[in-house]
Amino acid sequence: MVKSPVSRASIRNTGVALIIVASIAVAFRLYFGIVHHKRFRIEDIWLASCYIFFIVLAILYLYIVPAFFRLTDLGEGLIEPYATANDDALFIQKGLFTVSACLWFCLWSAKFSLLWMYKKLLVQLPFYMKLWYALVGFCVVTLIGTIITLFLACSSMEAWFAVGKCTTPRDVKAAAVSMWFAYAVDVLTDLLIMLLPLRLIIALQMPLSRKLSIAALFCLGWVCIIASTVRVTQLGQPGGQPTVPWLALWGTIEAAIAVIIVTGPGLYRLAKLHSRSRRDYYAETSRTKTSHNKSKSRGQTTNHGQTELQPYPNAHASVMAGHPSSSQEGLVNTPKYDIRVTKEVSINSLEEGNGSKKKKKHLCLISESEPHAAIISLKPTTRMNKPLKSFVNDTKLLAKKALKLPLKAYTETVQKCTTLLRAVGLGIVTITRGPEERKKLFTDSRKVALARCGVHILPSSVSIILITINLLGYFIGGELQGSQDGDSIKLGILQICAKVQELLVVASLSTVIFHVLRSELVFGPGLPLGLMGAGYKFTSLSFFWSSEFWGSVTYNKQAPRYRKVFIFGLLVVSGVLAVLAGPTSAVLMIPRELDWKTGGCNFYLNGTKEEMWPQRPDLPILNCSGSTWMNNSRCLANGYQSIHETFSNRRGNSQSGIVALQIADSDLRKNVHARVREPYEPWVETWAFTAHAPSAIMQAASFTLWISALNYLISLADSITHPNPKLLGYGSSRTAVVETELPAARVVCNDETILIERNATFVEGKFPMLPEYSLRWRTNPSDGQFMTWFESVDVTGIVLPMVSIPSQTSIMVKPIDLPPIPEQASSVGAILLSSDDTNTSRWIMQTCSVDARWAKGKTEITENYISVKYDFGADQPRSLVDSEVEVAGFGWGGFVPPEDGTWRRINVSAEWLDALNPEIPGNNQDEASQGSRRQTTIESIIEASAHGNLGDQESTLLRELALAVTVVDGLSRSSSYRTANYSSMFEPLVSEPWDKSSAKSLVRLGGPRNTPEGKEAIKNAKLKMQMHLRGYAMSVVGWFDYLCIAVLLTHAVIALAHSIWIVWHEKTSDAWENITELMALCLNSERPDLTGEDELSNTSAGVRTWMPTRQVGWVEAYKSRDAASAMTCSSTEYREQLQLRFGRGRHTKGTERDSQFQVEVKAEYGRL
Repeated sequence: MVKSPVSRASIRNTGVALIIVASIAVAFRLYFGIVHHKRFRIEDIWLASCYIFFIVLAILYLYIVPAFFRLTDLGEGLIEPYATANDDALFIQKGLFTVSACLWFCLWSAKFSLLWMYKKLLVQLPFYMKLWYALVGFCVVTLIGTIITLFLACSSMEAWFAVGKCTTPRDVKAAAVSMWFAYAVDVLTDLLIMLLPLRLIIALQMPLSRKLSIAALFCLGWVCIIASTVRVTQLGQPGGQPTVPWLALWGTIEAAIAVIIVTGPGLYRLAKLHSRSRRDYYAETSRTKTSHNKSKSRGQTTNHGQTELQPYPNAHASVMAGHPSSSQEGLVNTPKYDIRVTKEVSINSLEEGNGSKKKKKHLCLISESEPHAAIISLKPTTRMNKPLKSFVNDTKLLAKKALKLPLKAYTETVQKCTTLLRAVGLGIVTITRGPEERKKLFTDSRKVALARCGVHILPSSVSIILITINLLGYFIGGELQGSQDGDSIKLGILQICAKVQELLVVASLSTVIFHVLRSELVFGPGLPLGLMGAGYKFTSLSFFWSSEFWGSVTYNKQAPRYRKVFIFGLLVVSGVLAVLAGPTSAVLMIPRELDWKTGGCNFYLNGTKEEMWPQRPDLPILNCSGSTWMNNSRCLANGYQSIHETFSNRRGNSQSGIVALQIADSDLRKNVHARVREPYEPWVETWAFTAHAPSAIMQAASFTLWISALNYLISLADSITHPNPKLLGYGSSRTAVVETELPAARVVCNDETILIERNATFVEGKFPMLPEYSLRWRTNPSDGQFMTWFESVDVTGIVLPMVSIPSQTSIMVKPIDLPPIPEQASSVGAILLSSDDTNTSRWIMQTCSVDARWAKGKTEITENYISVKYDFGADQPRSLVDSEVEVAGFGWGGFVPPEDGTWRRINVSAEWLDALNPEIPGNNQDEASQGSRRQTTIESIIEASAHGNLGDQESTLLRELALAVTVVDGLSRSSSYRTANYSSMFEPLVSEPWDKSSAKSLVRLGGPRNTPEGKEAIKNAKLKMQMHLRGYAMSVVGWFDYLCIAVLLTHAVIALAHSIWIVWHEKTSDAWENITELMALCLNSERPDLTGEDELSNTSAGVRTWMPTRQVGWVEAYKSRDAASAMTCSSTEYREQLQLRFGRGRHTKGTERDSQFQVEVKAEYGRL
C-alpha cells in the first residue's frame, strides 16, 4: 500500500468544516433569495443541486477514507486480518465511482447556476444571448463527455464494481485520460463563464471601485481552477495514480469552493441591498438632483390606480423618511413584470386621506423630465422592528407558498394538457364543477391535433418495440431478470402488462372509429341509427351478427359506396384487432422457455462422406494385434472393456421399451440406445444405435471452442452486441447438436436351436431373414399366418473345426458371411455354439442375423456452464455424447426403417466382424492351456449378458442386445483411424488468440459462420455444430407468432395513418365519445315525430324490425333563434344549437345537406 501524504485527522476535520461552511452559505443564500424574490428561481434550483451533490461527495469521502486507512494498515502489517477486508475494498471501489460522478455533477451544477444568473443581465442583448446559449450547449456537451470517459475508465461496468478488476494497463491509461479530460474542460468552461459578463461590467456607469469589486466577484472561479489544478497535478504517488486520501481532500475542497462561489453573487447583492453606505449614496444623490421637484410634487394629489410593482431591489431599500431619493441604477430589467423604468425618476412620499381617517402613506415614481406627472404608485412596504416577528412572518409566507405550489402546478398542467388528458382517457382530471359553457365542436389547430394523437403513442410504441424485439430475438436466460426465484410473480406482472396493452390498443382503435363516425355525422352523408353506438360495441364479436350491424348495411343508397366500404371495413378490422390484441400482446410480451440457436461451429472430418460412413467398412490401417487394441481407441474392439463391464453390472431380465447404456473409452463417453425384442411379440425387434465417434469428438471440441469464444465476448463488456454475450451466459443449459449419420444395428437370433453330434458330417444353419424395409415376421401367402423366413446356409466348414478345438469359454461365437438375397438386409451372421450339459457328446448351435445401417440422426452434448467439454492439451473430450435418430416411431411396436434413403444399409463382412472379435489376452490361462482356444471379446460380452443356455427365451433376448451394442460400438469407430489428432483439425482457432470477428463467427444468432481452413477441406465431409441455449427468450418461432406480429402491426399502421390524417387536416374533436355525451345530444335534440320523421315511432319499448336501424341521421347547427323558430313550431327558448336529426326531419337541398345548418369548425355551440 502507498503511504498517504495527508493525515487522517486533517481529512476528517477539513471535510466536516467545509460541510458546515457550505451549508451555512447555501442556507443564507436560499433563504434571503426566496424571501426577497418570493419564489424559487432556476439558479436556486441549480444551487440546491450543486449543494446536494457536494454533501453526497463529502459524506462518502468521510466513510471511504477510514476504510482505505484500514486496508493500508492491514497491508503494512499494523493490524490483524479482519473479516470485512474484502467488503471494505469493494466499498472503496464503488464509492470512488460514485464520488467521481458527484464531483462532476456538483461542478457543472455550479456553472449552470451562474449561467442562469447571467441570463437576466443579458436577456435584452441579442449578441450576448447567442453567446450564452452557445456556452450552455458547450457545458452540456462537456458534462456528457466527462461522464462517458468516467464510465470508460474501466474495461467494463462489472470491473468498476469488482475488487481488483480495474487495474490493467488499459484501465490505468483510461483513468488518466478521463481525469485530464475532465480537468481540461472544467478549466475551459470556468474561463468562458468568467469572461462572459466582463465586457458588460466595463460599460456600466458606476465608480471604478464598484466595477472592480463586481469583476472580482465574477472572477472567483480562479480559486476553483487553482484547487482543481492542485488536485490533478499533486497526485501524491510516483506512479501517476492519486491516492484516495488525496482525492478526498482536494475533491472536497474543490466542490466546497464551487458551492461557496455560486452563493457569492446572491449574498453580495443582498449585502449591498441592506448596507448603510448604499442608502447614504442614494440619499445624497437624490438631494442634489430632485430639490426643485419637491414642492411641486408634494403639493399635488394623485388618484392614479395603485398598481403593485416588484421594486428593485425593494421600495423601502432606497427611501428614507422625509428624504425622497433618486434611482440611478441605470437600466433595470424586470422581464416578469409589465413595467420597466427606463428614465431617471424620483421616489416621493405622498399622503392621502381626509377628515378623521388615518392617512396612508404611498410612494410615487416621479419622472425627472415630467415632474408633475406620477408614473406609477407603489404600495409601501412595512418594516418590522422585531427580527423574530419578521422571521415568523417570512416563514409563514414561505410555508403558504410551498403548500400552494403543488396545487398551482397541478392546475397549470391540467389547463395546458386538457386535450391530451382527455385523449388518453384521463378526462376525469379535467372535469370542473360547472356550469357548462359554450364550446367548440371541432377545433382547427395542429397543436390540438397532435395532442389528440397521444392515445396512439403508447400502444403503437409498445407494439413496435415488441415486434422489433421478437424479430431480432432477445435471450434472457434461465431465469427472468430481477430478483431470484420470482418468475411466477414476474410472469404474472407481464400478463397484467399485456392486458393493459390490449386496453390501450382498444382505446386507440376507439378514437379512430369515433373520429370517422363523428365526421360522418357532422360533415358526411350521415349514419344509420344502428351504427351510432358502433364505437362502444365493436370490441364485442356479437355486434357483427347483431341487428344493428346488419340493419345498417343497406343504409342511404345515395351515399358513395367507397364510404360505406371504408366504414364497415374499419369496423370489422378493428373488431378483429380488439379481440386478438390481448392474446397477441401476451404472446409477444411474455418470454417463453425456448431452445435458442446461438451459433456454433462448422468443421470438416478427415475424410470424404464415403470414407467416414462407408457402405462396406474396411479394416483399420492400424496395428491392433495382440493386446494393442485394448489401448488404442481407433481399434474396433476398444470398447470391449466398457461394454463387458456394463453387462456384467446389469441384473434382471430384459425390459420392454428403450434402454440407454453408457459406453466409454479413452476418446469418448457416449450413450447407446437400444430396443429389446419382446418374447412372442412379432412386431418388435432388437435395435441399437449410438453416436458416430469422429463426429462426436469434433463436436465436443467445437463445443469447447464456442464456450471460449463466448467468454471472450463477455470479457469485452460490449453491451450493444447482439445477442448480448452476458445474457447468453445465463442459459439454464447448453446443448451442442450435430446432424449426422449414426451407426445402427438390428440383431435377430433364431429361437430354435440345432443339436450337433460329434460325428456329424453336415451342419446347416438357419439364419432369420431380415427384410430391408419390413419386419422379419411376414404373412404366409398360403394361409395368411405370420411366420419367420429363414436363410439356410451350410456352416459345416465353420462349425466342425470349432467343436474340434478345446475352448476356454462356455459359448463360442464365429461370424459368417451370408449370401446376398434380394430384399435381405443382413450381410453377416453369427454362429453361437455351446456344449450340451445333458449330453457331452453333442453341441447346441444358435444362429443370429445382423442388419447394420447408417441412420440419419443427431448427436447432442448437454452440459451446464461450468463443465469441461474438451481438453485440447490432452486431445480428449470430457463430455457425454447422446444421440437420437430422426424417426418418431423408433422403439415402438411395428418400427421398420423408412424407405427414403435415410437408413442406408451397411454390408458388414465376416472379416470386419472378426476384427471386432479378437482374442482377449491375459485371461488367466497358463502355459498348459496354450493348445486350447482363447475367449474372444464378443464371447465374453455374450457370456456376461446372460447365464442361461442357448435357446432359453430370456437369454436369447439379452444376447441379441449384447451383440447389437457391440456391433454399433464397432461401427461408430470404424473410421476413427483416419484422424490421428483432432485438435489440429481446428487450427488456427486453437492456437491463435481470439478477436471479435472470429469469436462472433461462432457466437451469433442462428447458425455459425466460421470457415474452416485447409486445402483438402472442400473434399472432406462437412458438419455443423449448432448451439442451443435453454432459457427464457422472446423470439418468433412459428406461424402464430407472425400472426401476432401482423395484428399489432396492423394496429400501428391504422394509428399512424389516423395521426397523419388529423395532423394534416388539423380538424379534430373529442365529442360524443361516451354514452353520457351521446345521450345529452339526443336529449337536447327535437323528437323525430316533431321534425317530420315517423319511422322511429313505437320504438321506446324496443326495436324488432330493420326499419329503425337503417334510419340515417346527422348533426345540424342552428345559428340563431329565428332560424330555429322558422323550422319548428316548438319553443326555442332553451333550444340547443346542435341537433341530431333523422330521416325526413333533416334539412336538405336535393340529396345534399342544407349549408345553412352546417356545423362550422371554429364556432362555439351551446344554448340559443
